[in-house]
Amino acid sequence: MKNAWRFRAALLAAAAVWGGLWLGPSGAAAADKVVVGALPLSSSAPLFIAADLGYFSAENLDVDLKLSRAAAAIAVGVAAGDYDVGATGVTASLFNIFMGEAKLRITADKGRLTPGFHFESIVASKAAYAAGARGLKDLKGKNFGMTTFGSTFHYILGRLAEAEGMTVADFQLKPLRGLPNMVSALSSGQVDFAIFPEPTGSVAVEKGGGVLLGWADDKLSYQIAVIFYGEKLAANKSVGTRFMKAYIRGTRYYHDHMLNGPEDSPEFKRGQEIVSKWTQAPASGRRGLIFIDRDGKLLADDFARQVDWYADNGFVPATTKQALPELVDTSFQEAAVKQLGP
Repeated sequence: MKNAWRFRAALLAAAAVWGGLWLGPSGAAAADKVVVGALPLSSSAPLFIAADLGYFSAENLDVDLKLSRAAAAIAVGVAAGDYDVGATGVTASLFNIFMGEAKLRITADKGRLTPGFHFESIVASKAAYAAGARGLKDLKGKNFGMTTFGSTFHYILGRLAEAEGMTVADFQLKPLRGLPNMVSALSSGQVDFAIFPEPTGSVAVEKGGGVLLGWADDKLSYQIAVIFYGEKLAANKSVGTRFMKAYIRGTRYYHDHMLNGPEDSPEFKRGQEIVSKWTQAPASGRRGLIFIDRDGKLLADDFARQVDWYADNGFVPATTKQALPELVDTSFQEAAVKQLGP
C-alpha cells in the first residue's frame, strides 16, 4: 500500500512538472518571473511602488527590477529577451527595433510632458547664463549635451526649437552616452546647455552645475515614456494582464497620493520614501513628479507625431507610421482596468 501511494505521488509530481505547473508544499503555484528594465527616475515610481507595496506579489509575480542608465539599452535588452518588460522613454531606437521585426508592444503610459507638471528641465551652464542665455534663441549655435542621437532629449530640443522658429541644425549636438556624463559636461562647461529628467536636473542645479532656464513640460505635451512588453510576455495574456494590474495599482497610488494628495499624508510620505530609495535622490516633495495617467492610459495619438519627426530627421523609416497599429497594444491595460474596476 505504501509503495502504491509513493508511485501515485510520483506520477502527480511528474504531471505537474511536465504540465508547466509546479506546486510547492503549500499547493500554491510558483510565482511567474518577470524581468523589468527601468531607469532610476521618478517616472518609474509606479513600478517601485508596485514592487515595495506587494502589488506584484499579490498577482503571484516574481518581478526583478533591473535599473539602467540608458533608454536605448533597455529597448535592446527587451528585444534580445534579457528583459520581459521595458520601462523607459520613447526613442528612435525603440521604433527601429520594432521595424527590425522584434515583436515589442507598447502597452501603457509611464509619463507624459504636461503643462503644470515639471519633469524635463532646461539647464544652461553657468558660463552660458553669465553670457546672457535665458532661452533657446540665446543658445543658437551653442553646444547641446544629450545621451545620443534620436533620444528623447534630441526630440524635445527639436520640438522646442521648431516652436521658436529654429531647428536642431541651429545647435551643436554632443552625444554623451548617459546622464552622469551630461551633468559632468555641463558642470565643466564642455556643453552650454542640456535637458534633464528629474531628479537629475534639480540635483545638477543644486550642486552648482548649471542654472535652470525653464521646463519643457510647460511648452510641449507629449508621451515621453512608456511600458512595453517583449515578445514572450506579449504572447502570454495571463501574465501580461496580471503584471499590468499590479502596475496600474501603482499608477493609481502615484496619481492619487503623490500627484494629487496632501504632502503631509502617510501615503505621500511612503511613496516619497520608496521613490527616493530606488532613485538614490533625496526626497523633495512634489517637485519633479511627471504626470502619469491614473489608469496607465496612453496618449496614443502622439506616436504618429513622434514618428513623423524622427522620419523627417532621418532616424526611422517613413514606413514606421503605418506599422504603429502593430506596435501599440492597449489590450493589456484595458483588461487590467476592467478587472480592477474604478
